[in-house]
Amino acid sequence: MRDPHPESMNVPRAALTALDLTDPRVTGGHAGHRPSWVCETCADPWPCAPFRAYADWRLPRAALIPTMSVLLRSAIPDLRGRPQGPTPPEIVRRFLWFLPLTDDEARAVALRLR
Repeated sequence: MRDPHPESMNVPRAALTALDLTDPRVTGGHAGHRPSWVCETCADPWPCAPFRAYADWRLPRAALIPTMSVLLRSAIPDLRGRPQGPTPPEIVRRFLWFLPLTDDEARAVALRLR
């Protein structure tokens, strides 16, 4: 279960309002950047499984939602239409893994962010 008290986390207080995803203390050492959105550490599609596990345990959802939403706006045009690449709803579910989105909801988010 997640610790509800951010002060007990090992994440800098500034990271609780604006997540700096270039800081290894915030990403658990797993970061990805445009346009490839591949993890620099494990070379898996980012957000990779190690980042997700770290974020699920260490980062507050209240900070993840706006941070990942901003990145998602860039990721959709970067990733859609690539040969054998993800569809926009798949990209939405990939970047917002921590939200229980249905297919219709993911499609609606993708359409809104295009």
